[in-house]
Amino acid sequence: MSSVVNKIFRTHGYPPIVRAANSNKSLFQHLNLLKDNGVGTKVTITKWLDKGYKDSYYLVTKVNLRTDLQHGKAWGVKYWKGRPETGKVQEIRGGLKFNWKPWPVRS
Repeated sequence: MSSVVNKIFRTHGYPPIVRAANSNKSLFQHLNLLKDNGVGTKVTITKWLDKGYKDSYYLVTKVNLRTDLQHGKAWGVKYWKGRPETGKVQEIRGGLKFNWKPWPVRS
């Protein structure tokens, strides 16, 4: 971005669409935007990324969203440091916390 645009954004704030796109989202806010509610996608927790576990994620296998599309339950296979932790489908815990990102994370 040009320095003029950056200066305008710093002075007047970013437009709502930019703020919404960059804001942290819960697991269910990410999944409800995807085809088949995100079944087959990979998601990771930002806390794992902050600690350096860049190849740890969940492969989503099943999603039940409530009617408000902000709550529900999700199941998947947990991959820890690139390997399946147990290889079994388990409930994804902490889905309502606003710290989820699609995996692989692009800088």
